[in-house]
Amino acid sequence: MKTKLFGRINKTKQVIRHITKQKYFPLILLESYLFISVILFYFGPINYPNVSVFKTVSLILLYNFFLVIGYLVAEKKITLIENKKMVISFNKIRIMILTGAIISIFFSYVSFVSYSSSINPLIIIKDILGGISDPGEAYLRNIQIAREGGVITKFMTLLSPVTFLTIPLGLFFYFKLKTFEKIVVAIAIVTEILTFIIKGTNFGIFKIAIIFVVIFMLNRGYEKINLITKGLIGFALFYFLFSISDRMQLTEIPNTVFNIEIDKQHILFKLLPVSLSVPIMLAMSYVSQGYYALSLTSLYNFESTYGFGSGRFLISNMQSLLDINIWERTYQYKMDPLWDSRVNWHTIYVWFANDVGIYGVLVIMAIIGFLFCLVLKDAKEQKNIFAIILLPLYIIMLLFIPANNIIFDNPLMFMPFVIFNIVWIFSKRWSVRT
Repeated sequence: MKTKLFGRINKTKQVIRHITKQKYFPLILLESYLFISVILFYFGPINYPNVSVFKTVSLILLYNFFLVIGYLVAEKKITLIENKKMVISFNKIRIMILTGAIISIFFSYVSFVSYSSSINPLIIIKDILGGISDPGEAYLRNIQIAREGGVITKFMTLLSPVTFLTIPLGLFFYFKLKTFEKIVVAIAIVTEILTFIIKGTNFGIFKIAIIFVVIFMLNRGYEKINLITKGLIGFALFYFLFSISDRMQLTEIPNTVFNIEIDKQHILFKLLPVSLSVPIMLAMSYVSQGYYALSLTSLYNFESTYGFGSGRFLISNMQSLLDINIWERTYQYKMDPLWDSRVNWHTIYVWFANDVGIYGVLVIMAIIGFLFCLVLKDAKEQKNIFAIILLPLYIIMLLFIPANNIIFDNPLMFMPFVIFNIVWIFSKRWSVRT
């Protein structure tokens, strides 16, 4: 009996290894995740109202189909050749990493001082410990401080391409760096993690964990996911669940979450204790509620946002620059009475639809799939440093498809995403295979 059991386990492991070695493994993994998010939307513990079900499901399937088509076209038809004029020496890469790390440490220190209103290390450490023990309280305090839009924030946004490259490149080349450089990179990573902990925000921890996993896979391969990588993923998920549960301060199954009714008889609540089922239910909400916003788009007319409506960062800045009200043209604004944009999430499809309409999003998804495949291949096969920087950003964008357009919402990721996409495109020569 035991022999048969171990035989089946070994066969399962062999199948998994075979799948992970396939060049389409990232696409299979992504589509599996997106499929699960749709299942959770319709059959999860949260009873979203049924609005235009057939149209919504059809759109989601088409968006995913075009994403896959874009990926496959890039995989089968495009060859990337290094532009020798854009090749950067390792000494220059080391300078880039060290410069970014030093600036990142400085901004982290400014964040500590700003949050704690003190330069006293003991007070800062106390607040960091408070962020670990009570992330909900830390998050509320961070909102109350409301220090957005200052000079430091603008400098952080302006220099974000320099600071962002520190972690992906620092990790990728870590064992080639000098001892001093390794120490500075390690300090930069730790201090950035602590800035998110002190504020009680979970996204930053998740972002850094994703970068760690992506770089590890680039260096070792998909099939060599070791205990450390699994531990990082596990820690990120644990902290995510713990922090959102603590932030919501729920000790029992609520009647509603984010203004939507909960099915208290759902199998999730029967199988798991409240301490586990509630945070898991909240996580399910995070990866499903954005689709409800997509279903609501059928109730409103499309008004183009001129190419500037795909994220709050773009909208707020372009409104000031052009002196026009872009926000009132968005689907988010129109559906506010039903789906509060300050509380609820809107899938990336809705954000892109602000610019091109719900059917124009098909083209955008094909382009994203196309570029994601090329960036992935370039990072994995040719070790292009700009592709290495971009890859975590693309993966974060794709993981947040059900929830929002996280890259275009966050200036500290939007700027690196745009700048490094441009630089990466010019660093390659493109050849179409016939």
